[in-house]
Amino acid sequence: MIFLDTNIFLIDRFFKRDLKYPVNKAFLETLSKIDAGVSIFVLLELCGIASFNLSTEELNKWMYRFDKVYDVTITP
Repeated sequence: MIFLDTNIFLIDRFFKRDLKYPVNKAFLETLSKIDAGVSIFVLLELCGIASFNLSTEELNKWMYRFDKVYDVTITP
């Protein structure tokens, strides 16, 4: 399994004008072809960062369906 870090998901959700966004997006589209995962700590870090930028409803949709949105396994 390949473990992914927070920055990949932050760029995708919050920094669409970042120079790395197109490459980042292309990588995220390949996640269904590889065995990718994130630790629960990455998910908690993302939740904390996102809480400053998303409404409660948006945060719930993004976090509670995170493994479906990005096709990753969340490991404890």
